[in-house]
Amino acid sequence: MSILPYSRRDFHCFFPLLHLTGLKKVSIIRRIRRFKCRIRRFERVSDTESENNGARLGQKVRFISNSFRRIADESTHELGITGMQSFLLGYLDMTSAQPPCQHDIEVRFNIKHPTATGILERMAERGLVTFEQDGTDRRRKRILLTDEGLDAAHHTKQRLDDLEAMLSQGFTPEELMTLNALLDRMVENAKSAGGRCRCKEGE
Repeated sequence: MSILPYSRRDFHCFFPLLHLTGLKKVSIIRRIRRFKCRIRRFERVSDTESENNGARLGQKVRFISNSFRRIADESTHELGITGMQSFLLGYLDMTSAQPPCQHDIEVRFNIKHPTATGILERMAERGLVTFEQDGTDRRRKRILLTDEGLDAAHHTKQRLDDLEAMLSQGFTPEELMTLNALLDRMVENAKSAGGRCRCKEGE
């Protein structure tokens, strides 16, 4: 049962508030509707949580992936950086001794060429990355962090570390090691199955 049983015909019970709040009838109706929408979203999340025990493995993985990406986007929004861009910044910082090319990024993050191109072009426009021709293969371009990109990578790393700590809250070190090992096996299984997910992470 919904925790907010009011329907539109029940809105009249709120109208005595008009003379107290100074709001118009239409304004009160709109506010009640918005409140009911929030309650419905809360109920849907609660239902999802209660049904997760019976969900398929793929549904759980997708739920975690979508949640992680959404929270990452929110946590880096004030920096003007998307969650996917923050992952790339961390990867480029980690591989700075041997800068990767675009193909390396496509393989690492399991994204298609047009998606990777769009992300890198937007990051270049922001002054976060620059491209340098490979010394041994002129057809390839290495991707390097600028000073601004390196600074952004350090800022986002702490936020992503906090996010991972939140997701792994309550796990013992042994459980995390087991979880990582199991996920590594799932990744290898997905690769052997030829699965290249078409995630819209480049926004």
